[in-house]
Amino acid sequence: MSLNEILDIVMVLAGVIGLGVLFFFYFTNAKVRGYIDLGLKYLPMVLTFAQKIVKDKKGVFDTYDSLQLLARVSERIKTTIADPANRSFEDVQDEVFDIVRDELAQYKNLPGTPDLSDPAIQMQVKVVFQSIVRALGEDSARNDS
Repeated sequence: MSLNEILDIVMVLAGVIGLGVLFFFYFTNAKVRGYIDLGLKYLPMVLTFAQKIVKDKKGVFDTYDSLQLLARVSERIKTTIADPANRSFEDVQDEVFDIVRDELAQYKNLPGTPDLSDPAIQMQVKVVFQSIVRALGEDSARNDS
């Protein structure tokens, strides 16, 4: 395995960990849930405004693309949270996989975009979700509503 392949995995893993931790605390801590709901209310608007200020360099993943990615992911997070089928941390594991897979596919042809298979992404999501539950020592089925 080359250094670039390892860095690709680490890059994707960082995103999966971030989403996993966000969802874990959203579904297990009512106070955090309030902050996340408030942040997601305004974040897409702020990111869209910031995109208008930044110039896009075609063919390169730059600040503009990062802002665009964050805006799309924040919208997907809002949709995932609003879905009545998602009542606990475990319920959002498939959505996290979909978000990561779809966003990687969006930038597939740009240099530096990780090239990971769906099974590799799915395995990362599964391992991260299991690790979060173990590391934080919480019963994630409990919902502090």
